[in-house]
Amino acid sequence: MDVQGSGEQSEKGLRDDMLAVQTELRAVHAELGKAHRSHREKCSGTLAEMSRQQEEWTSKAQRRFDELEGLTAQSRLISVLTEHVDGLVRGVTAQELQAFQRETVDSVEWKLERCVQWLHGANVKLGLNPHGTMFSTDRFREVLFDEGQQQFGPSEPRSLSAAPLCREPVSSRRSSSARARERGRGRLAG
Repeated sequence: MDVQGSGEQSEKGLRDDMLAVQTELRAVHAELGKAHRSHREKCSGTLAEMSRQQEEWTSKAQRRFDELEGLTAQSRLISVLTEHVDGLVRGVTAQELQAFQRETVDSVEWKLERCVQWLHGANVKLGLNPHGTMFSTDRFREVLFDEGQQQFGPSEPRSLSAAPLCREPVSSRRSSSARARERGRGRLAG
């Protein structure tokens, strides 16, 4: 019986060991279950946060895309291009108009001076004016501006209504015609 008693003892010992191992396995299984649940909750929380951020980024990207689409819409681009071209056309037109006005004023002044010279020459030939007494428009302007400066001393301010118009520079065409006139005058006087 000894063998049987020792077999029963070893069987009992094995059962106790198996129960202890099973208890430990249950405890480990419970801990693993808790860890797994904790990890799953953490992952689901992270996934929910990432999902929220993705929705936020998607809506932000959609808003920006809509803004970009609004800014690059055909009507908006045409409007911006039209404004730009309109500004360019206005600038070029203003420059061309100013150049035309300058040329026209110079031409009219030159023609007026030629008329004054012709009339003076006719008056000299008729004996109405003595030779060399022609009063040029340039000298007239100089006298006009000199008298204006003499009337109002340097300490007295001039009002806008009393101030003569600003003198524009004489064009090369007018100055060359004035030189030709002076040469012609020298020949007539001599």
